[in-house]
Amino acid sequence: MPKVKGFDEQYGVQLKYKNYVDNVLTKVAYKFGYKQIQIPLLEYATSFDENVVGKSPWPEWNSKGIFSFKISNYLDSYDDIPSEEEVLLIPEGTISVTRWLGDKLNNDVVEYPIKMFYNLSCYRNEIINELSQTKRREFHQFGCEILGTNCIQSDCEILSIIFESLENLNINKNNIRIRVNDISIYKKLCEESKIDYEQSIILKEKLDYLAECKAGKHPEKSEETYISIINYLKDYDLSSKIFKKWDIILKENSGNITNEMYNVFGIEYKELFDNLINIQREFANNNKTIFIDLCVIRSHEYYTGLSFETDVIYGDKKFIEIAGGGRFDRLVSNFINEKSEIIVPCTGFAFGTERLIVMLNDLGLFNTNHTLNINYDFDEESEYDMPLDDSINEYFNLYNKLKDNKNFNIYINKNESKL
Repeated sequence: MPKVKGFDEQYGVQLKYKNYVDNVLTKVAYKFGYKQIQIPLLEYATSFDENVVGKSPWPEWNSKGIFSFKISNYLDSYDDIPSEEEVLLIPEGTISVTRWLGDKLNNDVVEYPIKMFYNLSCYRNEIINELSQTKRREFHQFGCEILGTNCIQSDCEILSIIFESLENLNINKNNIRIRVNDISIYKKLCEESKIDYEQSIILKEKLDYLAECKAGKHPEKSEETYISIINYLKDYDLSSKIFKKWDIILKENSGNITNEMYNVFGIEYKELFDNLINIQREFANNNKTIFIDLCVIRSHEYYTGLSFETDVIYGDKKFIEIAGGGRFDRLVSNFINEKSEIIVPCTGFAFGTERLIVMLNDLGLFNTNHTLNINYDFDEESEYDMPLDDSINEYFNLYNKLKDNKNFNIYINKNESKL
């Protein structure tokens, strides 16, 4: 009997590759002081309601794009008439993480920031004819999240972990490119253009696809995608000044915030542009490439600030969107009792594990020996602690000290180690 399409067995060398990648990523996460969370396979369908995740058409709130079903709850015996609840197989990790924090806030006092990582199986009901090595109905994510801080250092740390992880997988840092944007710029320009919420979702999807084209995923479709967006914007009565702003966003592909952008967008956008430039500059000082593209908006609607995609480029070999993430400051409040107005700022990212494995195999990086030395110390805590009030420059001073430390231990507080 054949297997179910999109659900693949792992055996021998395939599983060895996956275990290697998982172990490298786990080592980096522990090195940065993150604690692991195990996320349940099932979540209530209401956790992925469009009122929580938004109206972007794929995959969470669309019942055709997820595996949902009802479970029966038997109270005392199987002879009872059970109650039924709608659940789904999780399509990603971030919603479950924020639901977990919401539950904790409903019952406990929480000390921020919380730094966690997860390694989990996810499920999406992909179209059968689009299945591939990197697009399956069962796939794996490795992600890191920082919950409870809105400081710019937390965004920098998330980006740093991506670089550090890929370098530990023997990817040269000069071949790593993270494309960044701030969602606030897009939302602000939509308001200025009087583009309503429903239409902004359609436009967002178009811009995100253009970002993929410019990055090299569908380069042959760049021009037609640009024209379709211009035609879409022509339905609005935009002034020449506002139209110029959109045109710059669509055309600009230098990877920088230019003087022309400052001049055309004006003072209202200056702080948002300055923040992107500051991040770009500090990473450049550490020989890492941050590429600014204001089309990088991502399909998930719950992002509120910095958003980004990660690519690896080796000559003609381009591995686009092997990781993505951003800031999501309003998700947790959906899971606090009575839809609290409490805002819990969060940021994070996730790798697609299958994408990493395909990339490493194509680049021949599984053809050499690798040694992972990890010591478990159950009597101490990690000495690394992310600064929350200093400059980005001070963050990188600490990061480089951590990076240069070759003696790696997993520290576990002895009070936590009691079972």
